[in-house]
Amino acid sequence: MLTKAALLAGIAKSPLYYAPSAKNTGRVLFRRNQSLALMAANVFISRDRVKNVEKRPIQVAMRLKNKAPLGPAVVENVLADLKGLRADLRIEDLLQGRIQIYSTVDSGYSKL
Repeated sequence: MLTKAALLAGIAKSPLYYAPSAKNTGRVLFRRNQSLALMAANVFISRDRVKNVEKRPIQVAMRLKNKAPLGPAVVENVLADLKGLRADLRIEDLLQGRIQIYSTVDSGYSKL
């Protein structure tokens, strides 16, 4: 949690430059560690805690190209239709793979 807080605090200075990416984690780590040092200097955290957190790598979640998540409204609508069709079907049936649902929604649709 502290790692994320320091990372977020560092991004505010320049979101484009300090936002985590898979390409350049060096400058992001440097900025995160600066934030941690400031937290320690202002006695929000201990120096020992800073040393432990500085050792942690940054985890970057990569977004898959052309794999936009389906909107909550679409999923909610499909689930409502499912409940209306058969009362004995549950969300667990879907999550455990006992049933499959096909929809006309195109998850690769891009905004204009």
